[in-house]
Amino acid sequence: MTPRFVRVLVALGLLAFPGAIRAQASQTSEAGSISATGEGVARSDAARKDDFPETGSASVLAGPVDPTRYRLGPGDVLSLEMTGRVDRHVLLPVDAEGRMNVPEIGVVDAGGRTLDAVRSQLLGRIRPLYSGARVDLRLVRLRVFKVYVAGQGKGPGVVRATGATRASEILAGADALGPEASRRNIELRHRNGKSDRVDLDAFAYLAREDANPYLDDGDVLVVPPRKERVFAYGAFGRPGEYELAPGDQVVDLVALAGGLLPGTDKASGLLVRFVTPTTLDSIPCNLGAGAAEPNRLPLQNQDRLYAREFTNFERAANVSLLGEVLRPGPYAIREGRDRVSTLLERAGGPTTLAARGRIQIFRNSEPSGQRDIEFERLSRLSRSEMTDAEYETFKTKLAAQQASFVLDYDRLLSTSGDYDVLLRDRDLIMVDRETQAVRVSGEVQRPALLEYQARRAGEEYIQLAGGFTGRASKGKVRVTRAGSNHSISLNEAGMIQPGDFIWVPEKKEAHFWATLKDVLVVAGSVATIVILIQNAAKP
Repeated sequence: MTPRFVRVLVALGLLAFPGAIRAQASQTSEAGSISATGEGVARSDAARKDDFPETGSASVLAGPVDPTRYRLGPGDVLSLEMTGRVDRHVLLPVDAEGRMNVPEIGVVDAGGRTLDAVRSQLLGRIRPLYSGARVDLRLVRLRVFKVYVAGQGKGPGVVRATGATRASEILAGADALGPEASRRNIELRHRNGKSDRVDLDAFAYLAREDANPYLDDGDVLVVPPRKERVFAYGAFGRPGEYELAPGDQVVDLVALAGGLLPGTDKASGLLVRFVTPTTLDSIPCNLGAGAAEPNRLPLQNQDRLYAREFTNFERAANVSLLGEVLRPGPYAIREGRDRVSTLLERAGGPTTLAARGRIQIFRNSEPSGQRDIEFERLSRLSRSEMTDAEYETFKTKLAAQQASFVLDYDRLLSTSGDYDVLLRDRDLIMVDRETQAVRVSGEVQRPALLEYQARRAGEEYIQLAGGFTGRASKGKVRVTRAGSNHSISLNEAGMIQPGDFIWVPEKKEAHFWATLKDVLVVAGSVATIVILIQNAAKP
C-alpha cells in the first residue's frame, strides 16, 4: 500500500466522520485508550487520580453491568463499534446534560435511560446506514458521581459512587453507621422525588437484592435512629435483637434470626408482646414453613419470639476410661442404658496389672460455673497423648477429686442391678494399677511400706513394722481402704487389702492437775445440786 493511497483513505475518513474523529481524539487524550476486550477503560499514566472514587468502586465490579437496569448519566462513556465492510471505533461520552453526539444521527438523549433502551434506539438507526457491517454499542466506562449521607451516618457526608454501586457499599464498615443508627429503615431519596427503603440486614442475612438498591446521581441516603426492636430467643441460628421494619411478620423474624436449629419443636413457638405498657400477652405460634396465620402474624415493637428444642435432641454423652484397661480413652455412651460393665467390656477388660477391686468412678456434680475445663480436657486424652507436664497436672487434679463410686470388677461380673452403676455424661472411670503393698505408719517402731500377702491380718503388719511404741493407742488403730479412702477401725476391717493404709494414733496423755480440776468442778456442781434439793424439801 503506497503512502499516497493511505493519505487518501485518511482524508475519506475525516470527511465521513469529522465530528466523531474530533470527539474520539479529545476523549482519548483525556481518558486514555480503550481496552481490546471492552471490559473497561485502560488508564494512561497521565490520567488524573480524582477521576475515580477513593473507594475504587469505579474500577471494581461485582459482575457484568445489567443493561436492563443500569441508567446512563453524565460521565458514562460508550463505544460505537463497526466491523466488517466498515471498520470504525467511536467513543461516545454522555455530556453534563445527559446527551450524546452520535455520528450520522446527531444528539441523542441518554441521561436517565437504561443502557438497553439507548442501545436498541441507536442500533436501530445506525444499522440501516451501514448494510453488511456489524454494529455494536458497549458501555466501556462508568461515570463517577456524588451521593450524600445524612442522619446517623458516621462517615463523610459526600461520597463518590458509580451507577453500579449499591447502597450497602457506601454504608459498609464498622465506622459507617453510629451505634444507634437504623440498619433496616434507611431511606434512599432520588432527585426525581421518589424514594426506596434500604434494609442492610435483609441484604446481609437473606441476600435480598431488592433491599439494597443501586445508587443514582445526587441520591441522598438518610439514616434515621433505630427506634423499634424485636427479639428472637431460643433455638435460632442467630438469636438476639433485631430492628423492626414495616410489614415484618413472624416468618421474617425467623429468617433474620438464622432459621430454626435442627431438633426445634416448631409447634412450641411463643410470641410475647405488650398489650398495654405494663401487661403482657402470650400468643402460641407454629414456626413451621407450612404454617399459616400464626406464622404470618404482624410484629409489633418489643415483641419477643421464643423457640424450644426437643429435650436431649442429639445430645452427645461421653465418658473417659483411664488406667489399666486394654483400650483406654474416651467412649460414647447411651445415658440411662450403658453401665460400667458394658464400658469395661468394650475396652477389653482390665489388664493383668489392674487393681480389679478398685474401679473408681468420678462423677462431676459441680455447677457449670465451677467446671474444671483443663481437667476435663486432660481426662479425654490417653497417656501417650499427654506430655509429661500434662500427665503430672492430671494426676494432681485427680488426687484432689473424690470418687463417687468404688466397684469390684469380679463382683460386677457375678452380680447385676444397681451395683453395676449407670454411666452419665462426663463420668471418669479410673482403673488403678494394683499396689502389692500395705503401708503402716504412726506409733509403730519402724513405719514402712510392707509387701502384701493374702490372709495376713492387720496385727501381723503392725508386728512386721516393729510393733507398737509406748505412746500408741492400741484400741484406736484405723485402716484406710485403698481407692475409696474410707477409714474404719482395725477390728471392723477384716482382711487387709492391697494398698490399704494402717494408722496407729498416739495415746492421749493424762495430766494430773487438769484431771483434778475437772474432778473438782464436777464435785462442786453435784454439791450445789444436793443443797438445792435439801432446801426445797424443808417445810
